[in-house]
Amino acid sequence: MGTGMKILGSIARDLDRSAKASARERARREREQIRRQKQLERDRIRDAKEAGRLQSQLEKESVRANKEKVKADLENEKQAYEDRAIERRTIRLDFLNRM
Repeated sequence: MGTGMKILGSIARDLDRSAKASARERARREREQIRRQKQLERDRIRDAKEAGRLQSQLEKESVRANKEKVKADLENEKQAYEDRAIERRTIRLDFLNRM
């Protein structure tokens, strides 16, 4: 009977060790999953910030480009106005000189 009890005791210890190892492994997997979820959340937040920053930068560049276009258009119109004014002055002087 002594040998049978030793075998049962060793089997019980092995089962207990196996259950503890299984519990440790399960806890480790849960911690790893939580760690991965937190990392994914940080990545999503970082990506959202990056997207917002890029959007802001694109909007600023668009505003800057529009401003430059308006300046260029204004300069072109100003030059065209001055050219018309010179042309009218020349025509007016020619008309007055013919009289």
